[in-house]
Amino acid sequence: VRIIPGLKQSQIPDIMRGEETQILGFLHKNPDFEGVMCFTGTHTKWVKIGGGEVIFFETFMTGEMFDVLSNHSIIKFAASSGKINMNEAKEAALEIFNKPHKFSSHLFKLRANNLLNHSPATETRSRLSGYTIGLEIAGSRHFWLENNVIIVGTDPVAEIYSEVLKKQGVKSRIFLSNELSLNGLKVTYQSLLND
Repeated sequence: VRIIPGLKQSQIPDIMRGEETQILGFLHKNPDFEGVMCFTGTHTKWVKIGGGEVIFFETFMTGEMFDVLSNHSIIKFAASSGKINMNEAKEAALEIFNKPHKFSSHLFKLRANNLLNHSPATETRSRLSGYTIGLEIAGSRHFWLENNVIIVGTDPVAEIYSEVLKKQGVKSRIFLSNELSLNGLKVTYQSLLND
């Protein structure tokens, strides 16, 4: 049994466990890639890639923040269940991207809209998801601005990221995380066989 070590960043503290395997899988098939990879999820990672290696990365607790807000805050009463409506989430992501300073105010509006207008939980969850993603994308501008962007994740969520970036004039490509993980594990296995 072998364990693939993660990455650490000491000067600006951050850690990565798992995404490095996906990066390896991607770079094996795209060795000349220069740009940014965004790994969506509970702890989204934005990773600057150059010269075939990781230059810098930053983690955003977007998925965890969504979970905490939807299950452990006053919003939980308005967002207790329901699927995410991707169009609603995209709209909300763009709204907060353009006004990130309004994030906490918009959170309370979700609760108020439910109380006053009986908005369905699906709408509240969708907007909450969009708000957290839009806030992250606004905060990660230094990564994606004027860069090639690869989004790694599941289709519905990755589409929100792609749509917000598209509205900013940034083209992105989406890759599925499980495919990149498998590619990275294959590359690692081959290197172990060759040692």
